[in-house]
Amino acid sequence: MITYKSNRQLNLKGFHLPFGGELNSDNRWVKWSQLIPWDDLAVGYYKAMNSDQGRPCKDARLIIGAVIVKHKLTLSDEETVMQIQENPYLQYFVGFSSYKDEQPFAPSLFVEIRKRMRVAVFSHFEHVILEIIGMAKSRGTKQPDPVEEQVKHNGKMLVDATVAEQAICYPTDFNLLNEAREDIGTVDR
Repeated sequence: MITYKSNRQLNLKGFHLPFGGELNSDNRWVKWSQLIPWDDLAVGYYKAMNSDQGRPCKDARLIIGAVIVKHKLTLSDEETVMQIQENPYLQYFVGFSSYKDEQPFAPSLFVEIRKRMRVAVFSHFEHVILEIIGMAKSRGTKQPDPVEEQVKHNGKMLVDATVAEQAICYPTDFNLLNEAREDIGTVDR
């Protein structure tokens, strides 16, 4: 069952930390949370679900955010849940209004998420994101990448072909020993 509320981004100052202070607005997860069109992505996510039957589902923002965290940081299901549990920036990113020291969901939920988020859902995500990029280009503005570091590369990169994988015989290879034995047997004495 779908119980949806708009996922407009919570004000940074509205995110409550139990130990005081506030989140840094320059953090990459804060910047990404402001760039991602959560409501548009939620529409595609909820298309794969029945709106009238079943138990209430987890919020689309939480699920989509967790999938982004999992793939961006290349984490396992369990580690993704633990990272979200431990990190207030990730909790802000997935739409929490305050820091909670508890699992957002069981790691096994990722199995159901993968079953539900098939090609159609990811195609919708791609369409929404490309549309936003296209709108930014038509306005003549570049869509910023908050994580992109401004690195100036000086010099050239030299690539050595000796590190490329090839069919190399190692001293412990029995075929090499057998070839040597066969070569010795054919030598004229």
